[in-house]
Amino acid sequence: MRIEGREALQQLIQDVEDGTADFEVILVYDVSRWGRFQDADESAYYEYICRRANKQVEYCAEQFENDGNPIATIVKGVKRAMAGEYSRELSNKVFIGQCRLIELGYRRGGPAGFGLRRVLLEEGGEVKAELKRGEHKSLHTDRVILMPGPDVEVQTVRWVYSRFLKHGRSESEIAAELNERGVLTDLERLWTRATVHQVLTN
Repeated sequence: MRIEGREALQQLIQDVEDGTADFEVILVYDVSRWGRFQDADESAYYEYICRRANKQVEYCAEQFENDGNPIATIVKGVKRAMAGEYSRELSNKVFIGQCRLIELGYRRGGPAGFGLRRVLLEEGGEVKAELKRGEHKSLHTDRVILMPGPDVEVQTVRWVYSRFLKHGRSESEIAAELNERGVLTDLERLWTRATVHQVLTN
């Protein structure tokens, strides 16, 4: 059995604690692959749970035997701390990169919402294509922006804002009026208070 990701590790630990694990040894590439936890004690705790249940953790690419000797304990502690710091730094870099793209007006993901469309731009800023629901960019250098959708949807969005701001209609009342008019959402469903709220806050 091969596991990847934090959820899979949690399931493995659960199986070990429940006594349902049908293996004796857990092979891990190196200390950092056991988990880049920002708290190094969490990684040690999971290994302890396995050892307590007589499940041995073996690090394949490490130069030490994971047999509890003092050198192995010290090296694992240092490597766990290094892995946690790497994770923290990477998280900060990713966040800064995402903020920069958002400041430049690029879309980071998720559906566009009613009245909007996702448009794919080439590296030079030229419009490449409109992305349909479920489609994603294929090139790292491409970017996605939001643009107004069909006129009928744009007019509906303006009408929703008018009913809410100028006429004081509630979100539920607006949803009922849209349904009476036969207008469907971007998913071709009836309107609800939540979908009207989504338009007003998007």
